[in-house]
This record gives sequence, C-alpha cells and structure tokens, in this order.
Amino acid sequence: IALFILLCVLLVSWVFHIFFQTRFYLGTVINGVNVSGKTPQEADELLTRLTASYALELNGRGGVKEQIKGSEIGLKFRAEGGSQSFKKKQNETSSFISLFNHKALKISDALTYDENMFKARFAMLRCVDITNKTETKNAALVYSEDGYKIVMEIYGDKVENDILYSSIGEAVLNNKTKLDLEETKCYQDPTITADSQKIKDTKSMLDKYLTAEITYAYTGGSEVVDAAEIGNWIEVDNELDVIFNSEKIRNYVKKLAFYYNTYGKVRDFVTSTGTVIKIGGGDYGWKVDVNGE
Repeated sequence: IALFILLCVLLVSWVFHIFFQTRFYLGTVINGVNVSGKTPQEADELLTRLTASYALELNGRGGVKEQIKGSEIGLKFRAEGGSQSFKKKQNETSSFISLFNHKALKISDALTYDENMFKARFAMLRCVDITNKTETKNAALVYSEDGYKIVMEIYGDKVENDILYSSIGEAVLNNKTKLDLEETKCYQDPTITADSQKIKDTKSMLDKYLTAEITYAYTGGSEVVDAAEIGNWIEVDNELDVIFNSEKIRNYVKKLAFYYNTYGKVRDFVTSTGTVIKIGGGDYGWKVDVNGE
C-alpha cells in the first residue's frame, strides 16, 4: 500500500511537472492579467487582445467620469520574445516551489506605453484642468456678534497631479479598468475638519477670552473693554493657534491716550484778577503708558 501511494505521488508529480513545463504556473499574473495554465502563445494572444481594447475609467468627485483608451497612450504588448521569455525564466523555479513562493508569479514588464502620448493625454483630462475648480479649504473659526462659529471645511475637486499621474500609469500597466480618484488620494483634502479636536480646543479658548471684561475708571465715567472690542483683537493662524494682534491693541490704547492724556496739554486758568488765560507745559497731568498698557 505504501509503495502504491508513493508511486501515485511520483506519477502525479511527474504529470504536474510535465504539464507546467510549457504552461504558466498556477497564480501567474502578467501585468494584472491572470495567465495560469496558459501556454506562452495563449498568453500572448490574450494580452494582445486585451491591449487592443483596453480602456481605463477615471471616477472623480461629483460623479465626474473620464476614459483613457490604450490607443490614446500607445499601449502595446512587448512582442520581442513575448511571454515565452517569461516562461523560460519562470522554469528556473520548480512548479511545486512556486505554489509557496509567489515572487516568480508576478511579471510586470510585458506592457508598455508611449510616454509622450501619455503626457499629452494626461494634460487633456478634465480633472487636471484647473478652470472652474473648487479649492479645498480647511474648517475655520469666524467671529460674529454671537461669538466664534465653526465654518465647515470644503472638499474641492483640485487634484494632486503627481499622484494622479503615477496612479494612472500604475493602473494601466496592471490592466485595471477603473480608477477611483478618491480612493487613491488624488485630491487635495482639508487638513483640518470641523470634527478636529484642535478646532474644538481653539474655539473653547476663544470663547473663554471673550468672557474677559476690563473696566477703566476715570473721573466722570469709565471705559469698558469687552467681547465687542476683544473679538477684533484676536486672530487665528493657519494652524489654528490663537494670535493677539498687537497692532490693533496698540491702536486702541493710543486712542485711550488721545482722549484721556492731560500731561502737557494747554488748560484754561483763572488768575487772581479773575481773567482766564491758557497755560501749557510743565509736569502736571495724566499720561497713559502706551507700551506698558
């Protein structure tokens, strides 16, 4: 029984070996096309046929669809040697070993396209044309009478040309018929969204600043600095960090100084004879320390 089993195993192995000496091993893929069990001639015919009718569909945002045909980019199957040269190289590895070592089953240089034709067709794509494209914008914080509001981010339809160019080339050489620009990260996406923790933290900080209230008391009245004024001083940079506009604050303090400074000003003075004269100079009066304040 053991001898019979051994003979059966050897017979199956021999048939398996002989069969795959002239046919591609199981799982063999040439530029994305499965040619398992096919002879080099059958693989050549299949690749040539697929190349002649090849078309890649591009699916963009907003339901925009475009198509690139193989004939538009000079796509062709490398005729010199054909698949036979790949098969000879594959035969250097045992058909049994190939069941566990898939490196010998991936062949990626059987197809080629004309680089100049490819560039020309790429430049004609609607998704590449920047005319009437919507710019991607990050979520932002905008100040109004009711405080700071979060403005939603905008997902534009402007693509990253380098990423799209390489993605299309890879799709073509792997015989893919569809390319989703969203999935391949071809778009310039917002880096900050309305759900980002950073924008929530910044809004919380801004809201806290707006609760501040400063009262300047002076003879005859007071000057109140509250959210209406503070909101004009606060800004947010591209990284959502809070910035105090020192120039606007300085201008406000200068305005206070203009109205309330008395130091060195000309005043009416009643003399001992009852007449009113104007005097100025001296070191009497108030003066706002603009830099310190």
